[in-house]
Amino acid sequence: MATLVAVAMLVQAQTPSKRFPDVQMDGFKGAVKTVRTAIERSTGVTEPVDESKYDEQGRLVARIVYGGGAVVSSSTFENLEDGVRIESRTYAVRAPVTRLEPKNGRVPPRYFTESGAELFSRTIDADAFGRPLSEFTYTGRVPKKHPAIGRVVYQYQRGKPSAVTYFERYPEVQVRRDVYVFDRQIVWNETIVYEPNQPPEKRTWTDTLDANGNWKRRVDRRARGGQETVLTYIRTIEYFP
Repeated sequence: MATLVAVAMLVQAQTPSKRFPDVQMDGFKGAVKTVRTAIERSTGVTEPVDESKYDEQGRLVARIVYGGGAVVSSSTFENLEDGVRIESRTYAVRAPVTRLEPKNGRVPPRYFTESGAELFSRTIDADAFGRPLSEFTYTGRVPKKHPAIGRVVYQYQRGKPSAVTYFERYPEVQVRRDVYVFDRQIVWNETIVYEPNQPPEKRTWTDTLDANGNWKRRVDRRARGGQETVLTYIRTIEYFP
């Protein structure tokens, strides 16, 4: 869940051997095995949002995304030695065609396994410090065979992530920009989300942490156009021994 899971903005090295574990890049502390996030609809009643699984090396191996409490998609990940990540994504219904796809036939072809899972490959460009600068998503198992269908651009100030901008499809279209706000102690405490044809959304939160320093309950406040929405998220984390 992009709004909850810490964006992959921690240090990412330029070579696979130095690459930080995914669990650390996703903002977790400790030997995390499984993370389940849900929205608290009422006392004792929750609705699943997503679930992520990591191996003992901290690499992401599976993710399930829910919508309205039902599975929307499930993915498994294969991490190759050259740093490329292969995602096999299975949809609850036939793989959708995004509204951003042009009708002029220029969109890259889609690839599926025999079991019906759609294939994607991802690469990351990093700076001299190993921080991610751009992440690219391609169709199929071979990166750069076709134009990227997705791109994420990371920016930094004073050594801290300052903004993340998301682009989708080809020709690429900017679909979102998150700007991070820090207090005087350089603690990230606010995000401003910019999306096309909508006023900016201000997001703040209050966390309850577990013994490892990962949040297990988050009260998320979102203000946009004079309206405020308050969401409470519950996160269940299982750790390796």
